[in-house]
Amino acid sequence: MDEGTSPEALRFTADSVVGWSTTRGRRMNVARVLAPGVYDGTVFDLTVRAGDLRDGYSVSVPAYISEMDSVVTLSARVTGSERVEVEGGRMADAWVVQMDFAGLASTLWIDKRTRALSRQTIELAPGTSMLMDRLPVRDPGQRDSR
Repeated sequence: MDEGTSPEALRFTADSVVGWSTTRGRRMNVARVLAPGVYDGTVFDLTVRAGDLRDGYSVSVPAYISEMDSVVTLSARVTGSERVEVEGGRMADAWVVQMDFAGLASTLWIDKRTRALSRQTIELAPGTSMLMDRLPVRDPGQRDSR
């Protein structure tokens, strides 16, 4: 198992989370009471994409992060719009959203028409970020790491 992977089997209810999680190769049981309104942190991007996206829109939610075994505040803010290439090779207008995921900076490009996540960057360390484009591979022999 890669050290960065975190397999888990968690079940959220209205007031708790139970199950197990593996972080850095160590499995831990989870049984935690949660305050009303605490989200599953793994679906925060879906929460953002389902929101009333517009210039200046922002959202902050309390969320359980299994890797930290903690409830933290996750936040996101629409900072503008850009045209980006999306699945199928078409150009689309996208919301640019700056996200703070428990101290980890990330930028999302969300297709305005479909709400699909078109692109994402995650700042891994100062000056080092990872870009993920959500484009189909047109020719597997032509994979491009940018």
